[in-house]
Amino acid sequence: MSVIMRPIESPWVAAGAGLQIFRGLIVALVLFPFRDVFLSSKKGWIKLWALILGLSYISTIGPTFGSFEGYIYTNVPLQYHLLGIPETLIYTFLFTILISLWYKKPSKVWNVVSIILVSLIILMSTLGLLSSLSNLEKLRNAQTTPNSGYPATLRSAQIAPYGRNFGYPQNVI
Repeated sequence: MSVIMRPIESPWVAAGAGLQIFRGLIVALVLFPFRDVFLSSKKGWIKLWALILGLSYISTIGPTFGSFEGYIYTNVPLQYHLLGIPETLIYTFLFTILISLWYKKPSKVWNVVSIILVSLIILMSTLGLLSSLSNLEKLRNAQTTPNSGYPATLRSAQIAPYGRNFGYPQNVI
């Protein structure tokens, strides 16, 4: 995985959570014309849940863990694909239920809680980005200053999910 994934010290990885807001806006724009199908009809949240589960987990564009493509095209054992299913089911279920409740029972509380949570995500993402930029500066100084106490290169842990490397050398995953 380290061949295709950015190291954990990367500023892009640190900023990733905050950048998910843009992904959310794209999803909102795509689903907006269909809001009556999902939110006005009885049990419409089930349709929304099935759509989000199908498009974001089962039928992803690339071969990710648990996706149909992942089962076919990766060498990852089936048990690791199956480990992500409960998390995905719970996440998509809660998301669709909360969206449905927010729409059917509007209240200032929903808006306040949403604003607080998004603000916390942006704050933590910004702090992570600043920390990551600080680590990059330390790395630059360590490479130019001999015996500075920092390793010549900072590497990510390169540990596969759940602490396993699936039999590959550590540098591959």
